[in-house]
Amino acid sequence: MKSKALVALSFCAIFGVTGCYSLDTGVVERDESGQVTAPAEFDAMNIGVGDCANYPKEQEKASEEESYSFSEITVLPCSSEHDLEAYATTDLPDGDFPGDSEIVALAEEFCYNEFPGFIGTEYEESSLYFESFTPTKASWAFDGDREILCLVSGDEGELLTGSMKGSGR
Repeated sequence: MKSKALVALSFCAIFGVTGCYSLDTGVVERDESGQVTAPAEFDAMNIGVGDCANYPKEQEKASEEESYSFSEITVLPCSSEHDLEAYATTDLPDGDFPGDSEIVALAEEFCYNEFPGFIGTEYEESSLYFESFTPTKASWAFDGDREILCLVSGDEGELLTGSMKGSGR
């Protein structure tokens, strides 16, 4: 059985004690089907299923069981080399912040279950990994962030080219 770790990435950077906020980082050029057509810095809270991206600037990929916060991410056409591709999303119910470990567990279960439907093979048989963008305590409180966003990635340092949807990898 293939063993992989989930890396939870948080949507918002915390700015001082004021919490986090959504940035207006510009317009992303898209074609008629909604696919990104040119690289752009983008508000991480606005990434959607089908968007390809690179890890956030000035941040290294988190090690196992670590997470980090950021607010902007570079989106780019999936035909370009990229680190990540968003493949599924869900919203957690309103209420009190359930805690980081509970959010990670919920994200891991959701992303694991959605993986085969997008990639076309079971997770344990795949050469790909999944990660997630999850709410932080601050984004939950200040932005109403409830979204779990699942992203597929290659092996450490591997860049992806093209969409991984239905790739069977």
